[in-house]
Amino acid sequence: MSKAETTGEYFDRTAQVFAAKYRESLNFRERLAVWQDAVEKVVPGLPDGALCLDIGCGDGVFGRMLARRGIRTIGIDQSEAMLAMARAMDLEEGGASPTAYEASVVPLPPELERRYAGAADLIVCSSVLEYIADYEAALMQFFRLLKPQGVLLLSLPNRQSLYRAGERGLRGLLSLKDSYLRHQRHQFSFHETGRLLESLGHKVLDATFFSLPVQAISGRLFPRYRGPWLATMFLITVEKVGTRPG
Repeated sequence: MSKAETTGEYFDRTAQVFAAKYRESLNFRERLAVWQDAVEKVVPGLPDGALCLDIGCGDGVFGRMLARRGIRTIGIDQSEAMLAMARAMDLEEGGASPTAYEASVVPLPPELERRYAGAADLIVCSSVLEYIADYEAALMQFFRLLKPQGVLLLSLPNRQSLYRAGERGLRGLLSLKDSYLRHQRHQFSFHETGRLLESLGHKVLDATFFSLPVQAISGRLFPRYRGPWLATMFLITVEKVGTRPG
């Protein structure tokens, strides 16, 4: 029997396809626009010399977005292929973006956590926690990495979506395909996620639902509506206001 493919190996193998989606997929273009809006809201409140940790950075698209605004950014990903693509894209943009990269799983190992503990003014984490067995441990680590009043931007698959409910019902069949569903462990309720983040010492500042299923069709029917029963993703913005969780 062949060895099961790990999540890191899956993203190594599909790195080129994944990166192309930001040019070709309506959903991914909308995702990019939603993240751009969130970044524009957050960046003016960051201090000079701010540090961003882009955790699960993929091809570095969000890190470059921040770096272009002068934010010092560390991109972290377990996929070497994704990191190689991120470095190459940095060079294509002139190599001037203040971005560095680290290869690591999430949660980060103790050495990396000690290096960045209490140092991050901003953490961005896009579509990562659904692939992690102990996502609560990752969120607790994010809290420890943030400075007081540091901000976390987090996007997750929306469990309330009818489309996501269909995914769960058909998971056995869909996972037979070469699909991310083979590796996805969780989907998330916005309200439960907000309560969890608040229990860890954060204050919810903003939230946006986005990304329709089969958007080439559904986008014509719902050009502006992105309610929780339809949108497949949400982005939540929180600020660290509490003390260190136990």
